[in-house]
Amino acid sequence: MLLIYWLFLFFGQTFAHSTQTNTNQKDNDEHVTYIMDTNQFYNFTNIPNSYTVVKFYTTWCSHCKTLKPVFQDVASKFHSEVSPPKVNFIEVNCEVFGNNLCSSLPGFPIIHVIKPSDDTINANDNTENQNDILKNESVWNRLLNKIWTTKASPNTFIEPARIVQFQGRRDASTIENFIRTIITKDNELAIIKTVLDPSADCDAMNELCLLGKNYLEELQKNKILKKTLQGYELVSSSNIDAERSKLSNILRNINLDADSNDDAETISKVKNLKFLSALLNHLEDSMVNQTRDEL
Repeated sequence: MLLIYWLFLFFGQTFAHSTQTNTNQKDNDEHVTYIMDTNQFYNFTNIPNSYTVVKFYTTWCSHCKTLKPVFQDVASKFHSEVSPPKVNFIEVNCEVFGNNLCSSLPGFPIIHVIKPSDDTINANDNTENQNDILKNESVWNRLLNKIWTTKASPNTFIEPARIVQFQGRRDASTIENFIRTIITKDNELAIIKTVLDPSADCDAMNELCLLGKNYLEELQKNKILKKTLQGYELVSSSNIDAERSKLSNILRNINLDADSNDDAETISKVKNLKFLSALLNHLEDSMVNQTRDEL
């Protein structure tokens, strides 16, 4: 009975996917992977140091059809970039995976950006070549592989904090900016964590990290921050408010000078000030969380 169940499940998914895949391949899209089974989905979304952009769709949804070329356009832009991080684009047909991958979705289409997790283990080290492997495998081998890997895969889970749902206009520039903003904020947070770790050293080329370390020393001299065995703590919320106001005033004065807004030096100053403001916010949030834990 178990074998019959898996045969039914496998051939049902394969038929539904192959029908959609044949249609998609007519568009000659080579930058979006069409998910064929749940293991493949979790393999992509649990690759360390890689972002995964997922489009959940159905074939009967008119908005999904409109989004298709837009999604492909965004994928092609990220595909041409060689600098990290890696951004993978995948599509999930919710007529095939509605009972598991799509069961909690409010409607279609839905776009999720799934952040990387350092704690995950990639169940298939050759994920990027998985489509080619599947094409060359016999149906019987694919069935057996599906049965055993579904039982063995440890990665059929994504932490909710890693998932960011897109909400906005479904045009290429808006979706692209949404993805880049998430990546930028994650990079900023990673730098802030390095800055706040007394045992961590900055890369000599990482100007923001070096700036942050120097800023912490300045805050300690001004009695705004103190160093502890666990890291750093703010002395009081009033001090942090005054420091934030100082940064805001400097930034406001720069923005008022419209003639220099496109100057490279001005852009760098604005970037640095925004980073220091984010560092202050992180410090304050840490203090609030610590106070809440003590209560």
